[in-house]
Amino acid sequence: FPVPFAGPGGGGNPPGSASVDYIGNNAPSRRASLASLCDFQVTNLRHGGAGGNGGKVMGKALEEAAVEAFGVEFWDILSRGISLLWEPEVQTENMVVAASRLFAFGVRIQHLEQIGDAIGQSFKAALACPCNECGLHEWTDDQSEAWSWCWEVLSADIAKTIRAQELRHVQLVRDSWEAVKASKSSVDLGDLFYTDLQEEAPQVIHLFQRPRKMQAYLFIQAMELIVRFGEDPASFFDELKPLVIRHIKYGVRSQYMKPFGIVLMRTMEHVLGPLWTTDVSAAWKSLWTRCSCVVSRSLNVGTNLITVSIVNGDLCQLRRAVACAPRCDRAKWIVQVQVNGSVLSPLYWAVRDCKYAMARFMLRDLLTIRADREEYYYGAHLLFESHPDLVSALCRESPQLVSTLFDGLMWHSQAVEKGKVRVNYYIGELYGAPEGDPWASPLAVFCAEGKPWMFDHPVLDKVLQLKWGRLKLLFFAEQTVFALILVLFMVGFVDGASELTCSQHTVNLRRAVASMSGIVLLVMLVLMHVQIRSGQCVRIQPLPKLPSISFVTPRLLANKWNTSRFIACVLIIIAALSGHCNQGTSRSDQGSTWNMHVEAWAGLLLWIQFSQILVTSTRLSALIYTVGILLSDVVRLLLVILILLVAFAAYLTCLSNEGFGEFGQSILSLVRVSIEVSKPDLIEVGGWSLFMLLFFVTFIQVGMLSILVAQLSLSYETTSQDKTGYAKMNKAFVVVEIESVLSQAMRTRIYDVFAFDQPLEFDSGDLGPTGGVQVRENAAVRSHPTYVPDRILRFPGDADPKEPWPEQESDSEDEWMEDDADDRSRLGDDFD
Repeated sequence: FPVPFAGPGGGGNPPGSASVDYIGNNAPSRRASLASLCDFQVTNLRHGGAGGNGGKVMGKALEEAAVEAFGVEFWDILSRGISLLWEPEVQTENMVVAASRLFAFGVRIQHLEQIGDAIGQSFKAALACPCNECGLHEWTDDQSEAWSWCWEVLSADIAKTIRAQELRHVQLVRDSWEAVKASKSSVDLGDLFYTDLQEEAPQVIHLFQRPRKMQAYLFIQAMELIVRFGEDPASFFDELKPLVIRHIKYGVRSQYMKPFGIVLMRTMEHVLGPLWTTDVSAAWKSLWTRCSCVVSRSLNVGTNLITVSIVNGDLCQLRRAVACAPRCDRAKWIVQVQVNGSVLSPLYWAVRDCKYAMARFMLRDLLTIRADREEYYYGAHLLFESHPDLVSALCRESPQLVSTLFDGLMWHSQAVEKGKVRVNYYIGELYGAPEGDPWASPLAVFCAEGKPWMFDHPVLDKVLQLKWGRLKLLFFAEQTVFALILVLFMVGFVDGASELTCSQHTVNLRRAVASMSGIVLLVMLVLMHVQIRSGQCVRIQPLPKLPSISFVTPRLLANKWNTSRFIACVLIIIAALSGHCNQGTSRSDQGSTWNMHVEAWAGLLLWIQFSQILVTSTRLSALIYTVGILLSDVVRLLLVILILLVAFAAYLTCLSNEGFGEFGQSILSLVRVSIEVSKPDLIEVGGWSLFMLLFFVTFIQVGMLSILVAQLSLSYETTSQDKTGYAKMNKAFVVVEIESVLSQAMRTRIYDVFAFDQPLEFDSGDLGPTGGVQVRENAAVRSHPTYVPDRILRFPGDADPKEPWPEQESDSEDEWMEDDADDRSRLGDDFD
């Protein structure tokens, strides 16, 4: 057994300076030589006795390849086991999984002791070799005793699994479970189990409130998972992690495992009857003991004061739990809970269970700046680090909490200096790292999933200001190019539209416009190609009410302004190449008519895209947004009028009165009468035709127009609240689009300008947390609803980071309930 651990050549130098380092060090060359043979399955490992002869027999039976495969297996076991000594729950998982593989190698219970001795001898031999770093080592009695203790811990978990395999427990459990399923339906099994459980442990029956068939299905699934614990421990533990997390949320406790086990054994005995032999009983009890111990440990680790308070929905209990945390770990208690090797976020848990008051408390506590005599404590960085998708999660699931997040990311000074107030914006995480995809940055997420009112908050507005201040020159450069194309188009195509024959000056202008359009078109095609290759494509739904109608396009064309530019450039090139100036024909020729339409559409699209320049002015952009909303209301009303127009026209056409003889003529006559333009002669119209005509005109001019006025008034009142936010959102989209075409090096240079890694001052010489920028704003900022003067909580006395913060009065329940009511109101508005 020393062979696998002596190195590729059988006696190489050890990679570390101690026994633990020897195993913990990665040693790529040694691992590579062993990993190539790790798939080898040892089938001729003999079952030796506990003495030395057994070890000799085993060593002789192993081929050289088997030795190396066996060695790499133990290398992994020791590496994992030693590194997880401080995480016994995860260590147990790894040892159970490893034991199943060792059993396949032929390892049995009687081999474990001599394996431990052999590994210890390997350590001793390895440490006796010269070390490249610090020379010789000595295998001391303390190291020998430490290794014996370590192997005792590891082998205890391995032995349980191997013993179950040796006694054929796995096969007995599987056969008996198949017999149970064959004799009873899932519903009958579920009824039998839950009825017995209600008698045995009525205090837990409240956990099972789902329909009867659903509970029966869940019982069968749970039993399949338990049976699989013996057959495939790796898949069992993979499924156990989300299972434990769900059951912690349901309020399941580790002490519930005992009554579950009692009822489970009785249920199996009742169903199997004479098949419930001593061996089957021992197999099931052994399986349940090992399985329930693993589940209980996982529940105990994941169940703490924080999780219990969330399960109970008790905000006061949550405050008391957080107050117990050491000040250095307080933020960690809130952002993550370890459950069976997985990390659970209490914040996301509260949000997804609609416990918004608790989620708001967590955000406020994390983003509260606390200080003792030694240092400042601020959880913003840890919050974003542990929740990289925080912005997306809040925007989608609880947009009302975004304002709470923003409020915690700024600090206002109480002092006024020369009419200015010092303001710290901790927006480093909201700005986004330059290494990532700009379309995945927080600002892009706010554009895609956020609400317009979010951009009215000073924090997000400051993020937009910082980026816009650095990128606006690029935007103006782009707009200058298209403005030049527009001017040349107006001179060469529009002013020259009245010329029957083209002058040389007009021809030159048209060629210049076509050349510039071709260059712009080529650049856009290159950018689209790059976006397609890098996967920067989005799915567009032109009709939101019909999600099945969609198509994929590069991000460049997802912008309506860029689409207008792309089409306009194509049309300009077509018009310049096929126009009468190139063909030597007169503009009045019939063949030039289609070319005139091409020029007209090109001019229209050029002016439409030029309106993007309005994003530089928040007021003008807000006005365009308002006009667009009102225009959509007008279009919907016109659609209703069109339906009524067709209906009445069909009616009048059937009566064949003068002026309404054909369907098209009837539509035209109704339109003329309604708008009082070129009204037809209605002398011959009488009877029902005249009545329906008068009814239509009255309904359109009085009823529909009144509805339109009322609808526009209501829409304007609603739209005016978000128009500024929408204008800023539109500008933010432009910023993200410009960022996406910049190189990472350029984005990094811009990012470094803001020095987010430098601490910000609260006062002269008083340096606080990093991750933001400091600005001096007008003293009028004190009238803003978000202004809180010097919100730092300072605590005198002992500055020990292991001690909790001193208790302080918490906000009143009425205040929290009021905030919760406001959140629900805003949430309702968002969904509307």
